[in-house]
Amino acid sequence: MENEKMISFEELEIGQKFKPHEFTMTKDTIFKYAEAVSDSNPLYCDEENGKNSFYGSIIAPPTSAAIYIISAFQSEGKIPPGAAVHTRQKFEFIKPVFPGDQLVTSVTVKNKFVKMERKYVFFEMTTVNQNGEPVVNSEITVFWTQ
Repeated sequence: MENEKMISFEELEIGQKFKPHEFTMTKDTIFKYAEAVSDSNPLYCDEENGKNSFYGSIIAPPTSAAIYIISAFQSEGKIPPGAAVHTRQKFEFIKPVFPGDQLVTSVTVKNKFVKMERKYVFFEMTTVNQNGEPVVNSEITVFWTQ
């Protein structure tokens, strides 16, 4: 197993931008995600229904954004297991994601601070599709345990 760089609280800098993370949404990913969260909405699971819908295709469940947003943190290295606990997360869903969409997520360290001897990092993420159109904005605050 190759050695992967671990990200530490100390090396994160306010304003730091991670390398953009690319992700292709597939039908298989949509189907598996919907199944994993027990969401049988026909817009996610039934291609015929999707084709006849307003969208003209199945779409990804909005919360599947967690797949590509969390993966975006790995563009700079791994957060050590158990080192970061989500304390707050916010999503703004702007546009639906379709099978075949090429998504790019950018991560920025918006703030980091110590409060009551606890370390916190506030990240902001933006994901755009292959046309440069925003599909989701997200914010995550983590409590850094190490």
